[in-house]
Amino acid sequence: MKAELVYRAKSILSDDSILEMVIWRVPESVPGSVHRYKYRLYFGKAGRRFVGYDNERGKGDHKHLDGNELPYIFVSFPWRRLCTTFSKTSGDGEESNENSENHCQERR
Repeated sequence: MKAELVYRAKSILSDDSILEMVIWRVPESVPGSVHRYKYRLYFGKAGRRFVGYDNERGKGDHKHLDGNELPYIFVSFPWRRLCTTFSKTSGDGEESNENSENHCQERR
């Protein structure tokens, strides 16, 4: 099995901040994680990350809050829970990109 893209979206919000989410289903767990997803969730502006969640190889699941890296306990995946958590944490607001899909709709 190859890595399979589950979800990808990038939105420029009305204040020029960026919300980006990329989630892959992978054949084996990323070292440091116990699930079979590789993900990157980003909220920032002008090159500054305010909030981020990812599972970088060797570090496992963790989050970034205002420049601090903190452990993130990955409890379960449906991935939608992580997506919803991220949207709430990032203060996701109105999208400026009319063609964007709802952030938490899985692509099949």
